[in-house]
Amino acid sequence: MTSESKFLLATLLRGSDVAPASIDWQALLELADSHGVLPLFCKKYSGKLPEIFESRVRSQWIAAAFLTSELEGLLEQFCAHGLEVLPLKGPLLAQALYGSPCLRSSDDLDLLVQRRDFNKARSLLIDLGFEPVYQADDYHQTFQRRNTCIELHFSVAAPASPSMDLDRAWDRARVVEFRQQKARFFSNPDLLIYLIIHGVKHEFARLVWVLDVARALADLSDEDLNEVFKVAKALGIEGAFLTSCELARYSSETVLPTQVAAAIARQPVISAQAHVLWERIVTGPANPQTAHQGASLFVRLEPDARSRWTQRMRCFRPSQQDHLWAQQHNINTRWILLLRPVRLLSKHGPGSAWRILFPRLEAKPPIS
Repeated sequence: MTSESKFLLATLLRGSDVAPASIDWQALLELADSHGVLPLFCKKYSGKLPEIFESRVRSQWIAAAFLTSELEGLLEQFCAHGLEVLPLKGPLLAQALYGSPCLRSSDDLDLLVQRRDFNKARSLLIDLGFEPVYQADDYHQTFQRRNTCIELHFSVAAPASPSMDLDRAWDRARVVEFRQQKARFFSNPDLLIYLIIHGVKHEFARLVWVLDVARALADLSDEDLNEVFKVAKALGIEGAFLTSCELARYSSETVLPTQVAAAIARQPVISAQAHVLWERIVTGPANPQTAHQGASLFVRLEPDARSRWTQRMRCFRPSQQDHLWAQQHNINTRWILLLRPVRLLSKHGPGSAWRILFPRLEAKPPIS
């Protein structure tokens, strides 16, 4: 790690009022900003920061206030039209995990609706002046209105990734109040499962995604934790769950629940894989655009062969793009299952496709 990485992590963990004399403030700014933790860092650091930090944070606060206002208005509109909506990230998640919408930066709003309500919600957004940016895919559609970007979801991930039992999640979702507007929000176990799926899908390329998991994990009761274990096993992502918990320990010095620590101790490969991920996270500025092998990571994090095969088989589930491709080429959709592997090979190439399905297990000594 660079001295900037070490100082950033130490400040996030324990706070600080003195920076090393050799610190490169510009490098530190870009590091904290790229990892989505600049507001948290500035809150934890009580010393004098260069003006560029204060300027960048002010800009993020203004953006957070704008998104908060946009979310408030959208919640009011959805409620008026009888649509239940569950914000996945953005200001509501920041409020729930960090106590303020300003302490976790967001670029857009991710809104989950029930599948049966998707078309109605889509029409509402269009009536409110939002324009579709792309066609709807297997789990969401993007809309834009001036500076506001919205991802409208009816699922949390594409078919190639593990997906939650959303019917059950909706049943357990609680009603919360955000700026005097009602919204639904995941139960604590479902929130953690969602954050794990999201983090692994993006290879935990940003430190804030690890901190999200750490905060959500800290909010679990013993009963909640047992529920997360059951759900993770049912989804075949127990390895991803335990690895995420280990990353949470690295990032926040969290004392893991006894049940989690014991499960990790029984499978040393979990700590080894977490160490590899952690080194990638903290070695420099984040670049989430390069994180595109989430399917491979879901395979790699499972120490159990059966779970790894479960993840591999998900890659062969036909996508919306597969169906559209078949229609464009006048191919009967009954052949989709056979065409899916061909399209994967065409898109990724044999070498990359093989590395996604059969990634090399990386192992290094765990962090003590």
